[in-house]
Amino acid sequence: MTAERIVLLGAGRLATHLSRALKAYAPKRRIVQIYSPGGHSARRLAESLGGDVQVASRVDELDRTADCYLLAVPDTAIAEVAESLSAHEVGRDALWVHVSGATPLEALARCHRDAAVLYPLQTFSEGRELDFRKVPLYLEGTTPAAKTAVESLGRELS
Repeated sequence: MTAERIVLLGAGRLATHLSRALKAYAPKRRIVQIYSPGGHSARRLAESLGGDVQVASRVDELDRTADCYLLAVPDTAIAEVAESLSAHEVGRDALWVHVSGATPLEALARCHRDAAVLYPLQTFSEGRELDFRKVPLYLEGTTPAAKTAVESLGRELS
C-alpha cells in the first residue's frame, strides 16, 4: 500500500501546515486534490502550493483513485465525512488517515479497512511558520499495511 497520490480533505490551519510539510519533506508524495465545501479555501491553499493541485468543492468532484485520503476536517465531522465518502465509493482500496488527537481510529475504521491516525502533537497557528520535522507524531493503523504506510509517511514528515 502506498500513499503517493493524496487527496487532502480540509484546507484550514493544520491542512495548510501539513500540505507544506508534504511538499517540502516528502517529494515522492503528491497532493493531487484539495477538498473544502464551496472550494474557496481549497483554491487558496492549492494556489499557495503551486503545481497542478486540483480543487474539489463537492463530493462528486473528488478523485476516486487516490492512494490516500487525508482528513484534516473538524473532529466532529470526521465520522460523517468518512461515511459519506464510503457511500459514494470514494477510495475503496485507499489508505484513510485522520489527523485528530480527540477522535478514535474507529471513526474511519467503520467505513474503511485501511485506516490510520497521524496526529501531530502541536498547535497550529495562522501566519506562524514552524519546522514540521520537529513536530512529534502519534501514529496508529487498523491493519499491518495501514500501519506501515502511516509510519512511512510519518518518518518523512517528522
